[in-house]
Amino acid sequence: MLNIPQNVFLFEVAGHRTVQTPLVELDPSLAQSQIDSAWWTIPVRSDKLQREDDSHWNWQDLADSCQTQLAWDAVAIQTPGGQVEGAMTFRIDAESLLENGKGVVYIDRLAAAPHNRPWLVDTPRYRGVGTALVLVVVQESYKLGLEGRVGLSSLPSPRTRDFYQNRGFQEISQQANGLFDLELPAVSAENWLRQEGLL
Repeated sequence: MLNIPQNVFLFEVAGHRTVQTPLVELDPSLAQSQIDSAWWTIPVRSDKLQREDDSHWNWQDLADSCQTQLAWDAVAIQTPGGQVEGAMTFRIDAESLLENGKGVVYIDRLAAAPHNRPWLVDTPRYRGVGTALVLVVVQESYKLGLEGRVGLSSLPSPRTRDFYQNRGFQEISQQANGLFDLELPAVSAENWLRQEGLL
């Protein structure tokens, strides 16, 4: 699957500069120590924290589950100091909802660390974490011959849906549980990869 470690680019807010940060495999140990035990200890107002839809996710269990399934993977952006800035689980064997008979890489979970969310903290450490992770799976989809197609089910918050739609994802349908099915079509994926100089 993914060729890791590799580097992704983030914007370091305090230093006003773009930095290369490693993308690493997210194993259960790293997930437990640097996400489940670390992310939600930041000082934020409790009313804001309660509205974060992903605050209950158990990344250790997610990473463990990915290790037992061939088509699944779990990755993280980890700074040289060891902190995880964002994480994602995905699978490579999903089917397109836009084009019959086509495959997609499907993002199961994706999150930036709470200290990178400008609505939770006054000064985020890094910007571009979510975008960097999505771009990783777009590249993987293209490498696998899926033309960059990526699918996912979005949490119902307008901020999350806007994040994906601003990157070219099309909204397809709403599920009974309130999640929205979104997909990045091949044309949008290829345009994004060209803009990034990756094609």
